[in-house]
Amino acid sequence: MALSAIAEEYFRSINPIASKIHEDITEAKNSYENIWDTLTDKEKSEIINESIIKPEIVLKYALLDSLDFDLNDPPVRKDNLMSFFGREHGLRIIQDENTSYRDEHSAPFLYQTNSQL
Repeated sequence: MALSAIAEEYFRSINPIASKIHEDITEAKNSYENIWDTLTDKEKSEIINESIIKPEIVLKYALLDSLDFDLNDPPVRKDNLMSFFGREHGLRIIQDENTSYRDEHSAPFLYQTNSQL
């Protein structure tokens, strides 16, 4: 058995999702059976992507790419309860005899520290 066939069998048997992806790829290969071996790797991956990814999803993400939104600088909306960006948290300051520090997990409570936001 060829190494590529062993690899395909392994990846197909990992879980049901991998099995479904393998079926979709095999279906795409079979639809181009006469010319599949003559295609370049880039052409093969484009064909596989076009057969697996639904057109409405491609359009959705194409529209997102055209928006001016920076993940590193998200908009601050304090009225949105599901957004933790811009929230004031960890306001309590602990003072010992020798030092003081900010309690990042004090009220109002967030599961994330400042460094994780």
